[in-house]
Amino acid sequence: MTESEAPSPWFLLYLRWLTSGFLAYWLIMFTLTHLPDPPELLPEGFSDKQGHGLGYLLFGIGLGVMWGVWRGRLHWGAFFGLYALAITYAACDEAPQPW
Repeated sequence: MTESEAPSPWFLLYLRWLTSGFLAYWLIMFTLTHLPDPPELLPEGFSDKQGHGLGYLLFGIGLGVMWGVWRGRLHWGAFFGLYALAITYAACDEAPQPW
């Protein structure tokens, strides 16, 4: 698409829904990790560490998808920048939680 072409309304709707879904996931993930007594959402035999790992894996994939949709191709510099952002967010998110 050249700069003179306007994006189609369907593409803009797609961007809006995709972005809303990612932000909703981020908000739910953030809220659930900060509940003092979270509900047992994980199946039996699935540890809390596995749940956090899966949650952050999906978060990282979501960041990459959002970058690709809004900014285009994901280059190595952007990949490592997003990786550093996700690691920093995870550390800041996990630090205040009681062990």
